[in-house]
Amino acid sequence: MSVRGTAPELSLQAQRLPATQGYRWIIDGFYFFLRNAPLLAFLSFGCLALIIAVKRIPLAGPFLAFLLAPVLAVGVMNGCRSIARAAPFRYGILLSGFRQNVSALMTLGGLLFASTISAFLVGGIFDDGVLLELVLSGKQITLNLLRHNADMLKALELPLLLLLPMIMAVWFTPLLLAWDGCDLGRALFFSLIASWRNWRAFLVYVLVIAILIAAVLGIVLLGLNLFSEVAVHFFVRIISLPLIFIFIPTLFASFFLSYCDVFAREPGTDDAVAC
Repeated sequence: MSVRGTAPELSLQAQRLPATQGYRWIIDGFYFFLRNAPLLAFLSFGCLALIIAVKRIPLAGPFLAFLLAPVLAVGVMNGCRSIARAAPFRYGILLSGFRQNVSALMTLGGLLFASTISAFLVGGIFDDGVLLELVLSGKQITLNLLRHNADMLKALELPLLLLLPMIMAVWFTPLLLAWDGCDLGRALFFSLIASWRNWRAFLVYVLVIAILIAAVLGIVLLGLNLFSEVAVHFFVRIISLPLIFIFIPTLFASFFLSYCDVFAREPGTDDAVAC
């Protein structure tokens, strides 16, 4: 199981974990998923389905989706904490984030929206605004899009680099807002410091995720070159979908475990500190 903090009392002092903890979060996240696969899959894909549905609202959809994303993510994390307790299922747990510092969570979503749009505006210099259009329109990145826009992945590099400090600042922020009662400024600060103290573990974490995603995309793109698109679409449905069913809930579980490890929380408890 994950390495737990050794702080004698509960605090917001971030633990500095070894680099190997990065891949342990993925492994432990998978085993955590297996503890209650139906519930965690329901919460994970329910969260994504609601975000996608809201994103399709004309004009305001993408902005509203960003606003709701932190709130719904907290609902999934509440579900993870419930699984850690072996507690019975509670209806409405996915929406429980609306009862936990919701104004700060939605403000965080607005900040994420503004940061993302700004980063992709800069990145639009290199891809003629294709990626920004995808973010704002809610369109999906299809196999054809990847096949005929080879520069798209390269165009992602600059926006992701620009967003890196924001990603570090918001990684733990939803749970610091919902569970620890921090105000938004302190939550962003503590998340940034905690992420920086554990940059080695997060680097390994991101590399493992990137390798897993690259492996699946590589197989799909290779199939596009070797077989017909109909055959590749069939392969994606038969092989990739079960993998996604496991991968997405595992990522949510790994996020929960990373918070517990870095802030020395015992999974399944109501440990919190006043910020």
